[in-house]
Amino acid sequence: MESPSIRVRHARRALAVAGVAVLAAVLAAPAIAGTGIGAVFNLGRTNVVNAPSTLTGSSASGMLKVANSGNGVALQLTTKSTVPPMKVNSSVKVANLNADRLDGIDSSGFVQPSGDILVSAGNGNWSPMLWGSSLEESRTPGSVNFTSPAPSDTTYLVVSPDLPVALYGKSVELRAVDICFSMVDASMTGVYLTRERTYNTAEIQDTLFADATIFYLGADCHRYTLATPTLLTPNDSLSFALNINFSLGGYISIFRTTFILGATSTPAVLSPSTVIVGGPSVALPPELVASPVK
Repeated sequence: MESPSIRVRHARRALAVAGVAVLAAVLAAPAIAGTGIGAVFNLGRTNVVNAPSTLTGSSASGMLKVANSGNGVALQLTTKSTVPPMKVNSSVKVANLNADRLDGIDSSGFVQPSGDILVSAGNGNWSPMLWGSSLEESRTPGSVNFTSPAPSDTTYLVVSPDLPVALYGKSVELRAVDICFSMVDASMTGVYLTRERTYNTAEIQDTLFADATIFYLGADCHRYTLATPTLLTPNDSLSFALNINFSLGGYISIFRTTFILGATSTPAVLSPSTVIVGGPSVALPPELVASPVK
């Protein structure tokens, strides 16, 4: 029989072998992901828990930093398609946080307060400014033509365009006027752009652009740019006039007149008006009632 001391030594040896085997098994086995409330959070593994996890503290810098030096994103948030992936409690703007869409609309779908707004005056709106002018007028689909039958004639041709003074609640400004023309036996000796601002019975007229020193012959396209863009109001009426000297049989053909406007961020304001409210209950006068088609 073994003595008691020999049996103790054998037991100690068996325990040591078992401990080494358990440690080797633990080191050799892969890390097990944390699962359930109170489990350990294991990095590089999928951790499953059906409850919120909160990190609290007080720090002068960020509480949690995720850095990825590879080609992937540093943070990925995944939710159901009907649930927002993030919630914040502050309205402070986050630097460098760019959003590609707003309410599902790309930035290209929004009207920006920049760029030119081009409005054609229409060739049919040109006319002689002076009453009793002897100019003969003719029109084609692309031009309006004025011819002088007199040995010599000096007159003004004017166009008064209908321009938008506001877009989406914001005022627009007048920047320039672009015109294309052709003259034979005629010359252009003056260009004038004026504005008349009317409210009730008060009228104020001012000159936005004037050049009486020019002398143009032949055909060309000219752009007359205001030194300072002019903000338009609902009370403004514009007139663009050309001073033309005609020889006998001389004529001018005007092909295009484009007013160049610009968007602004200035709110558009209407002058005070008396508000009159009507409704479908108001009967139309008999002369305004359409007769049945026979």
